[in-house]
Amino acid sequence: MQEPTSSTADFRAFFERAPGLCLALAPDLTIVAVSDAYARAMMTTRGGLIGRRIFDVLPEDPAADAAIALCRSLESVRELKRPDVVAAQKYAAPRPITAGGGIEERYWSAINTPVLDVNGELRWIIHRIEDVTELATLRAEVASRDALLHEQRHKIEQLRATQHALARRVDDLIGRQREIEQRAARRTLGDSTATIATLTGGIAHDFNNLLAVIIGNLELLREGNVGDGEAPELLGEALASALRGAALAQRLLVVARHRKLQPARLDINALIGGMAERVGRELGEAIGVSLELLPELWPVMADPGQLEASLAALVANARDAMGNGGRLIIGTRNGHLDADYAGEHPGARPGDYAIIEVSDTGSGMSRVVANRAFEPFFTTKERGLGSGLGLTMVEGFIAQSGGHIDVSSEPGIGTAIRLYLPRLAAQAARAEPVAASGAAGGGNETVLVVEDDVAMRRIVRRQLYELGYRVLEAEHATAALRLLETESVAVLFTDIVTPGSIDGIALARTAASRWPELKVLLTTGFPQAARDGHGTANGFRLLAKPYRREELARALSDMLSDPGKTPSRVGATSPPQARSVG
Repeated sequence: MQEPTSSTADFRAFFERAPGLCLALAPDLTIVAVSDAYARAMMTTRGGLIGRRIFDVLPEDPAADAAIALCRSLESVRELKRPDVVAAQKYAAPRPITAGGGIEERYWSAINTPVLDVNGELRWIIHRIEDVTELATLRAEVASRDALLHEQRHKIEQLRATQHALARRVDDLIGRQREIEQRAARRTLGDSTATIATLTGGIAHDFNNLLAVIIGNLELLREGNVGDGEAPELLGEALASALRGAALAQRLLVVARHRKLQPARLDINALIGGMAERVGRELGEAIGVSLELLPELWPVMADPGQLEASLAALVANARDAMGNGGRLIIGTRNGHLDADYAGEHPGARPGDYAIIEVSDTGSGMSRVVANRAFEPFFTTKERGLGSGLGLTMVEGFIAQSGGHIDVSSEPGIGTAIRLYLPRLAAQAARAEPVAASGAAGGGNETVLVVEDDVAMRRIVRRQLYELGYRVLEAEHATAALRLLETESVAVLFTDIVTPGSIDGIALARTAASRWPELKVLLTTGFPQAARDGHGTANGFRLLAKPYRREELARALSDMLSDPGKTPSRVGATSPPQARSVG
């Protein structure tokens, strides 16, 4: 700038002090003026820049993209005499000494503006640059985030597509599985109709035999065509058949896991001895029976009813295997199973056991049959002659008792089945054994019977009379509560299933809360009622139907003799009498 006028000097001074980074270029791109800010940014002096061409002072390679873009912009301004903007370019700029020196990458944007004279000719080009490093960095970050977001969206779409494909695949697999299951069900339906026909036929056969004895004997007694000496025998056979029917029902419940065990300290020899006479009658004269019982047999903790039913099932199988006669031996001994044996027999545990062995000289079993002998509903008997539940029940009972079962058999020679029941601990063995039977009488205590079945209520009333109790009767829970409000009652004996809106359990809870000293005994023929422990239902003692008078007597005696719960609501000492409500 060579105008000597004061206005030119003022413009130069203004230009040089401008805050921006500015150069004034002659048409040949020679630097003629420099702002102080530009000189500072380039870390040089104004004198070091004026008179030099702009491309001589730039640090970039003339062939670099930034230099090429600037050159094109300046040529456009000189040719068109119009402003031109250079997009942000990356420069290798010197870093201030205070910032550590060296070279750093910066982004700059340039605006080239022509200055024309009065004749419209190009006089100067004002070259102004701005540091847009932060803006470029921000844009780069935004672009990176956009790219990442785009990639994430793309991946999400891929995952969705994959998920849809998997869902379709799962649906296809489920459809195929259902189709396979339906085909399998159709294929096995015939066989299943047959694992069911055999079961129902066998059970029906057993029950029909038992009912035939009961019905036939009762008809003879009703007709009165029997002598006095025959009547007890006929009644005994009818009772025995009824008890076997009850035992068969219990075996079904054990197999179905609806029947809880009621273990007690047990003398196995005494139990077998009590069965001997009945076993002999069932086997007949063609089969001899021998008992080989060890006197010093260890006591066990087991359900006596289920053990007796298990032995009866083994005896029945042995009888059927000796159609032409033979010999049955029931023996007991003490034994020990070691770790080696337990390792070779799944379910067996090392320890001391009382062993019961039932052996026969019958037809025996092949290895294939012996391996399947404990399968539910498996039987080698003719259709309708066996349910296939006997040995299954035995194995289930022994397993629930913590024991082990073993079978040895040879075709044409015979079979031996051994039941291992864990030896009772020494401290428990010293305790007095639980009585196996006996009808302890009452002491004129009052028992309130709640039962809607008239015939059942009549039987219970008779049983309680014979045991010496005073009896009150109610058909439903509402009537029972009315009696409890007016009568002194020691024991509430109620069926769980009662008519009306209050069942036996609700009645028991209500009565126990209002009269805490009242004893409660529940009964039911419904197998799932006893679901909270051995011999209990909802915290109350349970006596499952069918039960014998001795079992009822024992349950009442145990409850009334409990010193921790001595009843204060004891009935009068008048002779037994009955009162009904409802």
